[in-house]
Amino acid sequence: MAHDARRERGILLAGVLWYSALLIATAGVAVAAKSPLWAALVGLFVAFAVRNGQLLYALGAKRRGREHTLVARVVRSNRPLVWVLHFAALGLCAGVVLAYPEGRRYEASYLKDDHERALRELASASGDRERFYELGRAAKTSVFFGPPEDARRYAEELLDLALRVGRNWNYGNAVHDGHVVLGLLALREGRVEDAKTELLLAGRTPGSPQLDTFGPNMSLARDLLRRGEGATVLEYFGLCRWFWKLDHGALDRWEEDVRQGREPDFGANLVF
Repeated sequence: MAHDARRERGILLAGVLWYSALLIATAGVAVAAKSPLWAALVGLFVAFAVRNGQLLYALGAKRRGREHTLVARVVRSNRPLVWVLHFAALGLCAGVVLAYPEGRRYEASYLKDDHERALRELASASGDRERFYELGRAAKTSVFFGPPEDARRYAEELLDLALRVGRNWNYGNAVHDGHVVLGLLALREGRVEDAKTELLLAGRTPGSPQLDTFGPNMSLARDLLRRGEGATVLEYFGLCRWFWKLDHGALDRWEEDVRQGREPDFGANLVF
């Protein structure tokens, strides 16, 4: 009796260890791919494949008169438990990916496709006014995917056109985006004071329909925070309050995070 009980526990442990190893591998795929949904689909596929394979093996063993093989016992004993483990681990790996800053969707700020599309649209623009509308995206994506000199050239042209084209709906976007790009480039070159100046110049934008509604791009603010420049970032938040009235409390939350020594989750405001 005691021997049978120990054997049952051993069989149960074997099943738990097998599925735990499978789910740890699935979580590893999630972190590597930075996609909880993709990892969940892979994990489900593997789990179904393993479970169906075990069931087929168990049925074959039963037909051959060997109902008490290890695989048959694992399938029969662990079926409810392994599914609980499976979905618990999938939820855990998804949570890890979403909570880990380097794995968040917006960490890279832009995709290569965004850069290529921005350059195509800029190339098709004719005249100063059309270029004025396309230069912002080209400058911002070039920070990540183009030569630094291209990003600087686009940002400087954008700021120059803002003065020449005048105060239309895109003027505030141009002022903010141009200075953010120049600040990101300064920071990469180790010119922290220049980057801080550019951030505050960006915050002095008069706003725009987009900035007033969705808020500004926080890429430079985030990078300065990582350099320990929280005071400048807080000053920038104060400037943003003048035009971003529809922030739904975001600036208050971010300000509290900075004061508490935490990096805010800027979400989509690393992309706008």
